[in-house]
Amino acid sequence: MAGSTTRPRRGRLFPPAGPRVSGSGPSGLAGSVPAVWVTDTLPSACLEWLQVDGGTLPASRWRAAVPIRDLAWSATPVTADDARQLGLDITGDPFAPLTGLDLPTAATVAAALGGRLPTSAEWEWMAGQGKRRYPWGDDEPTRDHANLRGLGPGHATRAGAYPAGATPAGILDVAGNVWEWTSTRVAGGGATVRGGSWNSISLYAQCGFTSEIPAATASPGIGMRVVRP
Repeated sequence: MAGSTTRPRRGRLFPPAGPRVSGSGPSGLAGSVPAVWVTDTLPSACLEWLQVDGGTLPASRWRAAVPIRDLAWSATPVTADDARQLGLDITGDPFAPLTGLDLPTAATVAAALGGRLPTSAEWEWMAGQGKRRYPWGDDEPTRDHANLRGLGPGHATRAGAYPAGATPAGILDVAGNVWEWTSTRVAGGGATVRGGSWNSISLYAQCGFTSEIPAATASPGIGMRVVRP
């Protein structure tokens, strides 16, 4: 649990993925968007931004307290339609999360959308502020809260489909549906992802759970969210 005195739960959940893009990545590519395609910054009005006031993410046994600044967050994970507005050739449902991006590519897309990827600590603050087990509170998830294993259709769903699972600030899909890249790097060329996916058990959707995967991973189970000052 976020802000607890126990060691944060971690896992390594995804092997490097092949060219599958879950119907929402760039066509004809192995889940990777060339940076040259997204060199211009798209007006930020294309995303819905929600403000989350900053504070201090509480210390745990394994981490010092982390000051978090005020940030605006994209209300949902980045969607295929958002990527199309950057001029990317995206196939599939326009309202599905954009997936199949490795970390460097996700960072490039975030910059083109007028923001950046959050750090792992920023993500945890947005999700639970060090006091909530899940984005919506401490109650265990139901079919109304999140797209998780045994609670959803068995695949990614459109962004924003679970309003009961929103944070108090109104941010959607923080738990389940697709993992979200953070900019926090770990040893061995890895990075932290957060939030769980449609194939995750509820533990992985808890605000304090982290997973570390290779930064070169391009998976249909990993998407992204954007923040800005």
